[in-house]
Formats: sequence, C-alpha cells, structure tokens
Amino acid sequence: MSLLEEPCVFAISPVPAAAEHQFEAVAITTKSIESATTTTTPIEFYLYSPTHKEFSNLYQAFFTFDHHMFSCVYQFFEWCKFHYVDPVFYRNVIRNAGSNIALLTCIIKKYYTDDPECLERMRIWNRDYSQPIIQLALLCKFGQNRYLHANLMSTKSVRLVERPSLTCFYGCDLPLGRLLEILRDQYFENDSMMRALLVNLVSKIPMDILNFI
Repeated sequence: MSLLEEPCVFAISPVPAAAEHQFEAVAITTKSIESATTTTTPIEFYLYSPTHKEFSNLYQAFFTFDHHMFSCVYQFFEWCKFHYVDPVFYRNVIRNAGSNIALLTCIIKKYYTDDPECLERMRIWNRDYSQPIIQLALLCKFGQNRYLHANLMSTKSVRLVERPSLTCFYGCDLPLGRLLEILRDQYFENDSMMRALLVNLVSKIPMDILNFI
C-alpha cells in the first residue's frame, strides 16, 4: 500500500535498521542542504493569500499522529510544546481547547510563567525540539492529504516564501518555505524516503513529548 493511502502511517512503530541506514545519506541539516537555485519568481504564501494558503501552518488540514487527530500543524506544535514545557498547563488548559485554533491562539498569547523549571524546558525546547516537531507535523500533513501533497509537488523547483515569516515564533533554524522545499525536493517522490525521514525525526524527539494521553 502507498504511504499516502495508509490512514495512520505515522503512528510510531519499530522500523527496520535498513530504513535508518537509507536515511543517513540525506539527513536534514541546516548546513548540508542549500536552496535550489532558480530564476523563477518565488511563491509567497500566508493563511489568507489568494493562492497556496494551504502551505501555512495555520491552514486547517486534518492529519493523525499515533492515532490522535490534529486540525493543523500549529495545533500539533503547541500541544507538543506545552506537553513538554508545562504539563499542568497542557492538561488543564491547552488540551481542553481541542482543535479550536482561535481559542488556542488566544490562550497561548496570554500564557506566562516564571517557574524556573518551565523556563529551562522552554529553552531546551527551542534549542532541540522545535524544528523536528515542525518537520514531523509537515510530514504528516502533506503525507496524509493527497491534494496537499499534489499541490506541493506541483510547485516543482520554485522557491517557497512565507510572508510574513513566522520562523522566530516557532523557534526553527529554517523558515517554513525552506522546510517545505526540502520535503518536496528530497523526500516526497519516494515513499521509502518519507518513512526514513519519519524514523529520523521521531528519534530526535523524546517519547514523552509525543505521548498526548
């Protein structure tokens, strides 16, 4: 069965060592992968752009991870972040917002903590986990929605640019457009490469971050 046809292909499960080995030659790093050179006008996008708004992390496109459903990349990211940074706040507030993105955004804007432990975990999150989580969510979003996958692949080698960029908000080293280009150019032509990328990303993230129960 094709990777895109599997309803819960991104549920965590053991993967053969061969898949991990296959990934080693194309591991994502900010230093080893450079943007493809192109003279084509870049595609600019944001949530309300006339075209390609589906590339935004706030665009509603349901996907599952380990049998949990998420409405968009933003929800997945914030659930993972607060599950790790402030578990009490996650259980009592974040999880209750569900897939209501407007409510979730409002809650997060008002969030404040001076707890040293939470602040230290936030520092570790920004340093180690924010980008792998975004990459994992993008892999799920575009890997499980055929029309999104097709739209992304149709951009071919054109540069993708989020306007305005929310890179700083998510704490990633690479902008969203570049992360999408990497998926498009390096992995989405081949199911086995998508699986290998999944293994690599999950290996970078502690299991307790991904345990939403």
